Amino acid sequence: YARGASSFNIGECSQITFIPDYEFGKCSMREIILPPGLTGIGDGAFQQSPNLRRIIVKGKTYDAGAVADLSNITKIGNYAFDGCKSLDNITFNASPSLKIGVSSFANCSSLAAVILPMSNANNIGESAFSGCTSLTEVSFNDSLTYIPSNSFSSTAIKKVIITGKEYTGNNYMPAGITYVGKNAFQDAKLSSLDFTKCRSLSYIDEYAFAQATIFSLLLPDGVEKINANAFNAAILPSLNIPDSVYLLGTNVFRNSSIIEISVSPNIREIPNGTFRDCSLLTSVELRNSSSSPCSITSIGDYAFKGCCSIRNTDFLSGADRLESIGSYAFSECCKENDGVKNIYGKVYYTGILDITLPNSVTDIGQNAFSENYSLETVNLGAGVKVIPKDAFYVKTKDISVLKKVILSDRLTRIESMAFSNNG
Repeated sequence: YARGASSFNIGECSQITFIPDYEFGKCSMREIILPPGLTGIGDGAFQQSPNLRRIIVKGKTYDAGAVADLSNITKIGNYAFDGCKSLDNITFNASPSLKIGVSSFANCSSLAAVILPMSNANNIGESAFSGCTSLTEVSFNDSLTYIPSNSFSSTAIKKVIITGKEYTGNNYMPAGITYVGKNAFQDAKLSSLDFTKCRSLSYIDEYAFAQATIFSLLLPDGVEKINANAFNAAILPSLNIPDSVYLLGTNVFRNSSIIEISVSPNIREIPNGTFRDCSLLTSVELRNSSSSPCSITSIGDYAFKGCCSIRNTDFLSGADRLESIGSYAFSECCKENDGVKNIYGKVYYTGILDITLPNSVTDIGQNAFSENYSLETVNLGAGVKVIPKDAFYVKTKDISVLKKVILSDRLTRIESMAFSNNG
């Protein structure tokens, strides 16, 4: 009967303190009246009940319309309200000990705002609000210890409030945060997030902001690591990586829409695929400071492959410790200029024009600068000993515009096809 009813009333059942697992899952009900003594909701209790829009407590007065009063509930199980697409207004228990399970409110696509009182992030299950595509406002306890994995993926957060503090419009994140978990904001549509008050933030985990849209992101001094794919395919105009960061994972910004990046002087390696296919990237700063000169010693394979808006490698000029550049590191840093042809009647390319390497560079990987049809000048510095196979190879003849190459005095060997089809 309950699964087909539009309204269900257990408000008079004072002996009920807990709704068992999957009790009302896949129901058609629009409203349920709960007893005042109810304090717990089991796993999947209302899972996939898309019409449920009113959860009220016996003895209380409510306005008409959607409401979900969970203020007496101290524990909400895994998947408890997953897929309840009509819930748009939830009142949680105000106790910091409130526990919300894994995916408890996932895919509640009408949910617009939540107030989360807990300080211990262990009380927020992974993916708790994943898929809540209308979730635009979140209030946090300022002592929240971390952002759990997948917790806000595919949301649309525009406003972050710290409970008990005046909202200033900065979207400050809770000061107690120590890390941002895997996929925490993946595919989210965010306005801005400010972590500068999070003095204990130590790392941003894998895919934390992958595929997310972020108008502005500010990180604090003190963060040390940004793990693999953290911003993969993200739409993020610019980012300043604080001096405290010493480690980037692979593919951190791969295929993202980042335009400007400023890199910590304490990072020793730009790993494989870091900026691969960042086609809008135009400005790269490898920072030096009085206390920390640029520490980069290597640029990994595919690190800047496909960065077709970069015009030169001048940003390497202060990288005096740079020794090696990996395979395909700067390959395909160009794109076709539609409708424009060169003197041979071939397609004209725009992209990287000049490659100049610091004198400290001694090793270049295969295909490091291959398929760059816009490249005009190359200066390999004073340290390169070997130009490896296919280093500047281009596949199509008569399109290359390479005019000038300055070789190192220490050069001992040019391998096969190193400049094939150029000139």
